[in-house]
Amino acid sequence: MAAFQSGVPPAKQGDYAYLLHIIRSMKITGKGACVLPHGVLFRGNAEGVIRRNLIQRGVIKGIIGLPANLFYGTGIPVCLILLDKEHAQASKGIFMIDVSKGFRKDGPKNRLREQDIHRIVDTYNRQLETPGYSRMVPVTEISTKLFAKWKKANTSLLKGLDLDSHAGWRGWNSRRAGARRSRA
Repeated sequence: MAAFQSGVPPAKQGDYAYLLHIIRSMKITGKGACVLPHGVLFRGNAEGVIRRNLIQRGVIKGIIGLPANLFYGTGIPVCLILLDKEHAQASKGIFMIDVSKGFRKDGPKNRLREQDIHRIVDTYNRQLETPGYSRMVPVTEISTKLFAKWKKANTSLLKGLDLDSHAGWRGWNSRRAGARRSRA
């Protein structure tokens, strides 16, 4: 049970079991990354508790939202969860990057171009904040509700958000509600 100090993942959903195993396997100064479906950002119950605990512990250093149809065998969008045990205690937030539009179409699949990969790496390493693309989100601002706003898998991770203010995060939910009504 030591692997599950942040909470016990549900028996039928192994995403957090895998993530927690990676974290448990890391050295105290370790860094890691894990590709997971976007669902890990918004599912509630036991997974919501685990997510909240990981955020509070400061283990999650970054989240990179990748486009759908990037990997063979699945059309769902995924995210790259970046982990850092060494600096977890000093963590003040999570650096988030939305790469959902940074790709080229290649038949039925999407491909990250070399320029897209360079932009991701440069943005993350330098912690560059770019409206609509990347932002350091303080832990005080992050909540289960914030992740719940990312639920719709076929839209941009940060589409329509004002990444310069918390009010932008709140306003996104009302814009999405209007969009749902107009499609109905």
